[in-house]
Amino acid sequence: MADFDYIVVGAGSAGCALVNRLVADPANRVLLIEAGGEDNNLLTKIPRTFIQALGVARQVWSFPPAPDAATPNPSWVRGKVLGGSSAVNGMVYMRGRPADYDGLGIPGWDWAHVGRAFAEMENHELGAAEDRGSGGPLDVTVHPDPSPLCDAMIEATSSEGATATDDLNQEDGPAVGYQPCTVKNGIRVTAATAFLEPIRHARNLTVMTLTETDRVVFEGKRAIGVEVRQQGGAARVIRADKEIILTAGALNSPKLLMLSGVGPAETLEKHGIDVVVDLPEVGQNLSEQLGYMPMFRLTHGSLNGRLRGIGAVVSAIQYALFRKGPLAHACFEMSAVLKAGAGSNRPDTVMQFNGVSLSFENGKILPEKLPGAMMSCYTIRPKSRGYMTITSADPAAPVHWDPRYMSHPEDRKAAVEVVQAIRKITSHPALKKFGMEEIAPGPQVQTEQQIVDFFMTYGTYAYHALGTCRMGTDTASVVDPKLRVRGVEGLRVSDISVLPEMVNTHTNAPAMMLGWRAGEIIREDNPA
Repeated sequence: MADFDYIVVGAGSAGCALVNRLVADPANRVLLIEAGGEDNNLLTKIPRTFIQALGVARQVWSFPPAPDAATPNPSWVRGKVLGGSSAVNGMVYMRGRPADYDGLGIPGWDWAHVGRAFAEMENHELGAAEDRGSGGPLDVTVHPDPSPLCDAMIEATSSEGATATDDLNQEDGPAVGYQPCTVKNGIRVTAATAFLEPIRHARNLTVMTLTETDRVVFEGKRAIGVEVRQQGGAARVIRADKEIILTAGALNSPKLLMLSGVGPAETLEKHGIDVVVDLPEVGQNLSEQLGYMPMFRLTHGSLNGRLRGIGAVVSAIQYALFRKGPLAHACFEMSAVLKAGAGSNRPDTVMQFNGVSLSFENGKILPEKLPGAMMSCYTIRPKSRGYMTITSADPAAPVHWDPRYMSHPEDRKAAVEVVQAIRKITSHPALKKFGMEEIAPGPQVQTEQQIVDFFMTYGTYAYHALGTCRMGTDTASVVDPKLRVRGVEGLRVSDISVLPEMVNTHTNAPAMMLGWRAGEIIREDNPA
């Protein structure tokens, strides 16, 4: 008999939700493997310190882009801790629209299925409604502190055709409102706290942290185990009787497939890896959003003064005593999904607003001394496609990845439309009383080339890469609609890497849904 029935590799948003579903059947012996450690850092608990949490090296994966990649940032980071990126992200909870999922055309992944899965997961503070859940393991709240500045921004955005709403996830068209987030009582809610903690001591669950997975082990075409190293020790193989499921993310899941002999044969042979199955699309189809962060000078209404100097001390005391105040806020206070493109039949742009503006001082990211605000804005569904690939058969070797930002001409056009839409909103009379003035990019950035250059020089990763283990009904796809890796047995991928295209403004909620749905599908395929 093997050591376990199921081995899940990666305790992030998808992995924790998946394990929750598998462990619900007491007959399943489940192993969850995580390369990082326990989530015991205070910076990951306090919502406002998410930027500092991203800078803690031991709890993030760092992926420098390929040497010839044209990207504005040095490294792409993901969570390396129980809870994965849900422990270090901005806590935004956006599910995507029904049309986004229906448009995939993949059986079992239309809104009828995924909408139900979202509702089952959720414990929403607004209560149950159509396609919204109450009583599930995942706490979802709405930004708790409305402000005159955000109200004015909502008014300005509404004037451009967005519906003002209490729940941004309940609107199909352009909408604006306070941000739904994974925060509860002023503390971050991660996939680990939501899905893993309630079952952590289940007799049929084993959790291994600080354990690197080097490859999947095959007997012929069947996956029978994984080779792991714990805390730098010798490699050993752990066997699975039923299935191995990769939930390691958009870069690590395809990396593990390739290191295991599943991927483009030419690449595998180049690195001396025996080919189990030739799957040319492993690592291809990488999609990532490139955003820009317009910054504004204000005369008043900013939170800057409450997050530096004596104001920061007062806010810290407020948070320590009551779990309230600006330290209890997620990364954005309000958001909008907009139709910026001419002729768009569904929202194509996201705008996220925060009454804080940041500066670099002595190597640190701090709120500015003067009042200010900032946004994060980008095209939801970019057309450009990049890739990732391994550089060696050594699991410790870095991957090469390149999102190939702005390589599709429609993305250049969309960047201009995003900037124009944001400038139109921020010139609304409701914001004039706050003295709102754009200081970045600034009025000197006007032409398409100037805007694209600004994106490519000062833009920011959305940290939403996906698509590298594309799911589809065609034989060229990496996984089928049941998440089974094509050409082999006993191996699935069920994280954000399987989505063929962006379905949302953010990826944390879809990643958790993918894990939840995968648990249902696996249990249906393997009845007790």
